[in-house]
Amino acid sequence: MSSSWVRGVVASPYGVIAVAAVYGPLIWMAMSLAIIPLFTHRPPVINIRWWVQFVGHIPFVALPIAATIGRTSL
Repeated sequence: MSSSWVRGVVASPYGVIAVAAVYGPLIWMAMSLAIIPLFTHRPPVINIRWWVQFVGHIPFVALPIAATIGRTSL
């Protein structure tokens, strides 16, 4: 909420989708490539399941978050 740039993008037409398309995959990559291997001491396995979750983070994780940001910035 403190970033005026993100609030500006979310307020634009299709802005929620644009933010979700960037934010969702970034969340998944950070978790699967850095955080989880750090705690499990195993390298990530990039297979079809990894890609499904990568793409799935856009509508199921990032879109609700971006929509909430867009709704609260009005």
